[in-house]
Amino acid sequence: MPPSYHPSYIGYTILGDGRSVWIQRKMFTHAITIGQTDDGYGFSNFWCYETRAGAEAAMKAWNPLTTEEPEGWIRNPKTGRRRPEGDASREYINW
Repeated sequence: MPPSYHPSYIGYTILGDGRSVWIQRKMFTHAITIGQTDDGYGFSNFWCYETRAGAEAAMKAWNPLTTEEPEGWIRNPKTGRRRPEGDASREYINW
C-alpha cells in the first residue's frame, strides 16, 4: 500500500508516472487530489467541487497524464483561483 493512501480516499488510482489521484472529503467540498505515490507528503495539488458526484464525474473524465487539471472545479487553493459554478470563463483569483 502506498504511503500516501488513506482508507477514506475515493477512487484511489496509481498513475503510470509515479503519481496517484483520488477524491477526498474536505470540510465543505469534495476534492480531486493528485500527488506523488511514494513521497509521504500526501498531495501536490487539489481542486474542489461542490459535490462528491461532481468530483467523481470530473475525475472519470480527466486524464492527468495528458491534461494538467480537471474540468468543472470551483476552487483551486494552491493558486487562489475560483470558478463560480465550475465555469472557466468566470475564473478569478481570491487570495
